[in-house]
Amino acid sequence: MDTWYATKGMMLQIEKFEKIHYCPLKSNRQVDDSGGSKPYQRVDSLAWTQTERQHGKTIKIKGFPAKHKVKLFRVVLSTQRTDYVVTNKMVQNHVEVVQEVCSFRCKVEQFHRETKQLTGIEGNQCRKARTVRNPSRCAILV
Repeated sequence: MDTWYATKGMMLQIEKFEKIHYCPLKSNRQVDDSGGSKPYQRVDSLAWTQTERQHGKTIKIKGFPAKHKVKLFRVVLSTQRTDYVVTNKMVQNHVEVVQEVCSFRCKVEQFHRETKQLTGIEGNQCRKARTVRNPSRCAILV
């Protein structure tokens, strides 16, 4: 999912269905990695040890239930871009696996963007489910 969907409600709903999520956080998201001994701080201002860079760290996101913890990973994509990704899979222990899982997101987003650009389905003004599905299927299958 994109940072736009990485909300408290969405993550808790996914966990309610007993599914695993990998959510990128915006750099200004408030988190706590001290177990409550320090105030919340921006995710991009956290200090990272070498071990934490490889294996992630357990954090609490501001606004979530008191005992709700997630695993945070710092994924360096280039010298210009770093993503902060949280997951409810607490046994996840390698940043490389997180980076690989997040790479699927890019392919899905690319597919949606290209589909809209090449087929013109974003201009479909239909509102009922059936009338939305039929032109979309025809546009993709042709």
